[in-house]
Amino acid sequence: MFEKLTRFETNDKTTPATAYYRNTYEQVKAAIYESAREIGAEVKSHNDDHREFLIKGKNYEIMATAFRITMLETAVDLVVMNPVLRPGKKVAASFFDAMKKRTQPK
Repeated sequence: MFEKLTRFETNDKTTPATAYYRNTYEQVKAAIYESAREIGAEVKSHNDDHREFLIKGKNYEIMATAFRITMLETAVDLVVMNPVLRPGKKVAASFFDAMKKRTQPK
C-alpha cells in the first residue's frame, strides 16, 4: 500500500523562500550536488536544458530548479515530496543551509 505524501514548494512567499545566489549556473549546479551529499541524499538525474535536478533521500524527494536571472545570478526553487510525518519545510531548510556554505547568497 502506498504511503500518503505531502508536497512543499518554495517561492518568494514561503519560508524558506526561493534562494538567490550571486553565482553562475555552473557554480550552483556543483553546489546542488555537494549539498545533496551533505544532507544524506543523492542527485539521481539532472537536465541542463531545463536546469532541473531530481534529488532522492531516504524518505523524501526534492525537485530543484535553477533559474538563471543574469549571467552571475541564479535562483533555486524546491519541491519537496515526503511522508506526512516529516515536514518538507525542514528538508528544504536543511538543503538551503548546505547551499549557503557553497555559494554567495544574495
